[in-house]
Amino acid sequence: MVIKAIHGEDGMNGSGFKIGYKSIWRSILQEMETLKTKGIHLYSFMQKKLGNGADTYFWEDLWHGDMVLKQRYPRLYALEENKKVDVASRLLQESLSWSFRRAPRSGVKQAQLTDLTTYVEGVVLGNSPDRWYWALDGSGEFSVASVRKAIDDNRIPEVSTQTRWIKAVPIKVNIHAWKVRLDCLPTRLNISRRGIDIPSILCPVCGSVTESSSHLFFDCHVAKDNFRKICCWWEVDFMEVHTFDEWNSWIANLRMPIKHKRLLEGCRILSIGVGIDVKCRLAGLIG
Repeated sequence: MVIKAIHGEDGMNGSGFKIGYKSIWRSILQEMETLKTKGIHLYSFMQKKLGNGADTYFWEDLWHGDMVLKQRYPRLYALEENKKVDVASRLLQESLSWSFRRAPRSGVKQAQLTDLTTYVEGVVLGNSPDRWYWALDGSGEFSVASVRKAIDDNRIPEVSTQTRWIKAVPIKVNIHAWKVRLDCLPTRLNISRRGIDIPSILCPVCGSVTESSSHLFFDCHVAKDNFRKICCWWEVDFMEVHTFDEWNSWIANLRMPIKHKRLLEGCRILSIGVGIDVKCRLAGLIG
């Protein structure tokens, strides 16, 4: 009621809404229009749940199907004299064309009227009032989270590799493991691929194999020694793995509770980083 009083019946273009006037409501509408240009039409998720039909516009509200009737039947809407007619008033009449300026003639208009009659034939009005519902949420109630998800799904590129979130270890460790899986860490091999001139691309620990993510965290003897000790500690059989996908497959096939698997995975991720760091410091390779 407050929005209608300030900004007009449709909430946007009332007499009190002056050009250049700033308000929180106007800023919200401007953002919604901006999102619409990017393919996120939030207005389309605001739909009417039909009750008695007394508070729903027949032509201009989305109350049946996936399109407002004025867009579905534009020729009939052009003939309508009472464009704000409610659903109840329209359906309770014997003919759907009772408030048209003139009866539809043969051709497109008559075809649209026939189709409209069939389209609303099964609509049954109830006794409860009409109400708005939010189509993005199963409960029908608006939530900021549902809007955020819709925006993220549209704007953020979809990636095939999601972060495996392990609550038992710090956030930065989870992010580090995710980067290992994506092979986007600045290993010597990745640095050289970017055209940066470096003295050597060999592993600084073993000095015999190219320093790639798979070697540094799975194939290097330091990583293998740490993994072997962890397996002994957890009393599980050691198995050599060479990639993050092989590691995930090994974890998934272990016969132990999921909570224990997560703890084991967290220990493994932590040991990789700590072990490599310690070996490098002992060798004087980093400060």
